[in-house]
Amino acid sequence: MPGILTAKDGQIFSVIQEEFDNIGYTILSGNDPEHKNNIIDFSDYGVFQRRKRVVLFGFKKELNYTYPDFSRFTEYWNEEKIQGMLLVIYLRYLLEREKI
Repeated sequence: MPGILTAKDGQIFSVIQEEFDNIGYTILSGNDPEHKNNIIDFSDYGVFQRRKRVVLFGFKKELNYTYPDFSRFTEYWNEEKIQGMLLVIYLRYLLEREKI
């Protein structure tokens, strides 16, 4: 949940990062140093509802990983996709109602 980044003006996430740093791990919330800019709307990735999330990655410091680029996985919902999804939902409802 994105609230982990802004709880108590970001102090909570800072403490989490410090604690992981103390044991040799790095925690990343995204590519932007400003954590609140790393919030992802999962509807851009095929989830049928607007779900804002932050995806944290932790790894041992010596591995020196970078945050993954999710942009190639985006899928935008256009009107045609929404109508198709609603049709499928309606058909399932009819089938269930008629016990076919």
